[in-house]
Amino acid sequence: MKNTLSKRIIMYSKYSLYGAILQCFFFTLGLASHGNAQKVKSIKDVYLTVGFKRASIEEVIASIESNTQYRFVYQKGTVTGTQVKVTLPRKRHTIAAILTELAKVGQLGFKQVNQNINVKELGAQPEQPLVEIPLVVKDVVVSGVVTSSEDGQPLPGVTILVVGTSIGTTTDFDGKYKVTIPEGSTLLFSFIGYKSQEILVDKQSSLNVVMEPDVAQLEEVVVVGYGTQKKTSLTSAVTAVNGAELEERPTQNLKSSMQGMVPGLTIWDKGGEPGSNNISIRVRGVTTLNDNNPLVIVDGVEQPYESIDPSMIESISVLKDAASTAIYGSRAANGVLLITTKRGEEGKPRINYSGWVAFQNPTNLPEHMGTENYLRLQNLAYENRGSAPLYSEEDIQNYVSGKDRLNYPLPNDWFNSVIDNYAPMQNHTLSISGGGDYLKTMASINYRDQKGIFPNRDSKLYQLRLNNDIKINDKINLGADISYKRQQRNTTNNGNIYHYMLHGSQWAVPQYPDGSYGLSKQGHNPLMYTDPDIVGRTKVVSDFVNLNVKGTYEILEGLKFNTQVGVNYWKENQLKNWPTYEIYDYNTGALRKQRNINQLQELRYESKRMTWNNTLSYDFEVNKHSFHVMAGYSQISYDYIGMNAQGQNYYNNDLIGLGNDADKAKRNMNSSYLDEGLRSVFGRLRYSYNDKYFLETNLRYDGSSGFSEDQRYAVFPSISAAWRLSEEAFWDPLRNVVDNFKLRASYGETGNNKIYQNGQRVYYPTYENLLLNNYVFNGQLVTGVFQNKLASSELTWESTNQTNIGLDASVFNGKILFTFDWFNKLTEGILLDLEIPGIIGLEASPINAGKVRNRGWEAQVTYREKKGDFRYNVTLNLSDVQNEIVDLAGTGPYFNGEKDWMTWQEGQPINSLWGYRTDGYYTEADFDEDNPYPLLAPSAKVGDIKYVDRNEDGVLNAEDKEILGSTIPRYTYGANLGLGWKNFDVNIQFQGVAKQDMAVMGSLVEAGSWEGFTLDIAKDYWTPENPDARFPRPEKQSNRNTQPSDKWVVDGSYLRLKNLQIGYNLPEIFLDKVGMSRARVYVGGTNLFTISKLNEWGIDAEAPTGRGDFYPQLKTYTIGLNVGF
Repeated sequence: MKNTLSKRIIMYSKYSLYGAILQCFFFTLGLASHGNAQKVKSIKDVYLTVGFKRASIEEVIASIESNTQYRFVYQKGTVTGTQVKVTLPRKRHTIAAILTELAKVGQLGFKQVNQNINVKELGAQPEQPLVEIPLVVKDVVVSGVVTSSEDGQPLPGVTILVVGTSIGTTTDFDGKYKVTIPEGSTLLFSFIGYKSQEILVDKQSSLNVVMEPDVAQLEEVVVVGYGTQKKTSLTSAVTAVNGAELEERPTQNLKSSMQGMVPGLTIWDKGGEPGSNNISIRVRGVTTLNDNNPLVIVDGVEQPYESIDPSMIESISVLKDAASTAIYGSRAANGVLLITTKRGEEGKPRINYSGWVAFQNPTNLPEHMGTENYLRLQNLAYENRGSAPLYSEEDIQNYVSGKDRLNYPLPNDWFNSVIDNYAPMQNHTLSISGGGDYLKTMASINYRDQKGIFPNRDSKLYQLRLNNDIKINDKINLGADISYKRQQRNTTNNGNIYHYMLHGSQWAVPQYPDGSYGLSKQGHNPLMYTDPDIVGRTKVVSDFVNLNVKGTYEILEGLKFNTQVGVNYWKENQLKNWPTYEIYDYNTGALRKQRNINQLQELRYESKRMTWNNTLSYDFEVNKHSFHVMAGYSQISYDYIGMNAQGQNYYNNDLIGLGNDADKAKRNMNSSYLDEGLRSVFGRLRYSYNDKYFLETNLRYDGSSGFSEDQRYAVFPSISAAWRLSEEAFWDPLRNVVDNFKLRASYGETGNNKIYQNGQRVYYPTYENLLLNNYVFNGQLVTGVFQNKLASSELTWESTNQTNIGLDASVFNGKILFTFDWFNKLTEGILLDLEIPGIIGLEASPINAGKVRNRGWEAQVTYREKKGDFRYNVTLNLSDVQNEIVDLAGTGPYFNGEKDWMTWQEGQPINSLWGYRTDGYYTEADFDEDNPYPLLAPSAKVGDIKYVDRNEDGVLNAEDKEILGSTIPRYTYGANLGLGWKNFDVNIQFQGVAKQDMAVMGSLVEAGSWEGFTLDIAKDYWTPENPDARFPRPEKQSNRNTQPSDKWVVDGSYLRLKNLQIGYNLPEIFLDKVGMSRARVYVGGTNLFTISKLNEWGIDAEAPTGRGDFYPQLKTYTIGLNVGF
């Protein structure tokens, strides 16, 4: 009771805190909006009751600023250096009167420009007016183009502000701007990577600005672990992706948006189920036999991909080598993704809307054979088995003639009956940002709705985000972020719909006029499997809340203390029901199929992760030597609980609630719980000399509660160095061509604390060591527990050692950028089961013994150019990763997958394809008079696949199998092309892999052996007249020709048009009329076409298996709109 009460108090306090933050935000936003709307009064009309006695001019000005809306603008020394004292009687003065007195005694001039009061020294100039008080300040409209001095290209996104105010705007895609300002104002032009400029505007209406690069700023663009770093000083392998690039690729998933954009990053999009996360991501290959997912850090705190709205991402840094990832220690062996979300910028509130609608359909579908082909192939398959034909010639003619559709229905390809080829999807994001010197805010709301291509499958997503930056004073800055996400998914309880479209008989009426379903001879109907009243429904509701509070205190110049607390809360509820039903034959009224007992299942999951990060950093320079020293402490706690309750035999199908079941004896409930923590200390030392030579070391010391006390601590170090040859004197002859050239090298160690066995996370001790059993004591049956497996105190995390050598180059003043990296990564301590003597009587505990190596290289080149109104850029990337299992500690090989298609063997890639070599089909020459069947395959017949006896021992068995290919792609590549002409733009992105194999199986290769009948089979199967056919002799209910073999291994390489988008930016003359700052409309598509040998099989190139019976990958056609106010 006490614990429950405590939990509720904590929960209510947490929600109250969330509510308070939201209220404070909207209240502050309201105040800011109101303040910006106030009309500025003349200083003659504003009164202030004050009095001064021998006060300094600075004190008088401070008093006016603290009690009014006015702000004084003056050069250093104008006010602060004077010794003049001011005395005024305490009474009600106008601001103009006070300033007149100051002007007299201090020989100063004052000029009001809206809420600003400019101060200047007059000296002995009595003829000059002391106080200028304009009652009305005339507004002027200023427009122009902002370009770069390097290449003359326009600069989009340049911030333009009236100095001392929140009045301003930003340049559009073509560098153009238009702003209304008070006459005589000073405009501040600022842009990351360029020097800021202040320009006094008199009465001119046109002002074009050329901005010069700020080398110091240009280098500070890369986010790294626990900080940022100059790009030119990087000694590690880091690739950054700009959030604007992701916005050009509207998809339902962040991972899919990144596909093909980063060398060394391999992403498999395995299907388009609404709301699913069926996408895997790997950094530099498959590192382990266990968890290969990279660590994801969002604004400094670990979070899942699914909690992020892609449109709110500012940048993503992909950390690939040990030098960049070692600072994250035991969580970083698979790489790290650092995601930075957008934040508010100084200026008036800016409202942005981004939305799109899309239509979805499958990328690839196999084609079914026709009526007569199907019937005759069925008969032939039965005859080849030695059985009577299934269909008589009369039946065949009745089916073909179509005269009696009740008894001889038309075949149905199911794709047209079940799949919606125009399944809609929509996404809308509305954001507002702005702020002043002390508060900057970014708030957004996102809604996404996706319908499935199968009926009764959909997903809805709601997201909120609020990012606040608060300046307390010049030394203390705070940040307070909160985000919330809710996802609702609905699906029917038959995940094999696509399987039955391919694998079931085509002779079934999808739905009769009375709404009842027809059934095939096997009792299936894919359309029926989409009906929740038949197969039931699963409803999933998940909530994710993230609270992130951080603070920075600048103790001394260059010495900063940072602290951050992040809380992630996730909850998911699933409700599944299986109703009773009865299916009767429409023609005969006979009962064909039923479920007698209904069932209900409820699952609840909840997790909480709390992160506390603290760093103390010091940056300083001594002559040409630059130093960065950082030390930190981190603590992470994670709690998880899962509950599963089931019941059956409810009084009716409408009672959706546990406890309403009639058969209480069949109730079942279980739960799981996890509580773990990680404590760490870490540090970094970075040194550079004259921006030419660089050295960096990182160290992290982790302690995990998931392992025994003797094994829970480990050290993860790294060291890296770089040399900018382009800064040397001997590089002068080349500098006009190659303006930047740097060599890098690194070595380090990282870890993986997410170790698994048989799909289960392994800890010490493991719960599976104890099992329930019944025992008899004194004639009584009692329940006890027994140990089934040895517990090991030696379990610990995997470790990965990685070497990296790279170079970065810039050619023709940045027009061409090139990066290359070579790496060698060895993972040790992978969990394996080693044999122990049987006399022990217990199963062996897994031990850290396996080794896997990934070695390869990656390269990226970018070219950008602008000629007149035409602009373009091209980015190409390519990576080569060779995967190898180095050591299985004397065990193995291991086999997995359907029919043991895949294997783990030393010297081979993980999940290599494993099977027989083949030598065509058996012919009459393979049979002699004395032995009617080949010795190696005693049941084989002419036209069956002929498997090779590799070891020539006269027996065909597993010893004759060999490696047939690799499911891991060796090469991944991407090509991004951007084109622009005036207000038009085109973005094209290709992506693909090479040297990857896939095993085709199931209904696509069964050739009549079961119920798979695609058109490809009908067109080309073995007969005496067609001995060189693509498919073997059909035989009913036979697996002889579907064994794993090179016959069914297909080259899985592909090239895909991943994204195409054509956009148009509306002209300024239109935007001015409707009050917009920008507007862009576009049309586009994803997965529009694919070049692959798998197309011949009707399988998508990224299919998770070669069966082809999964929820298909989708192509989308999109129309979108982006507007700003």
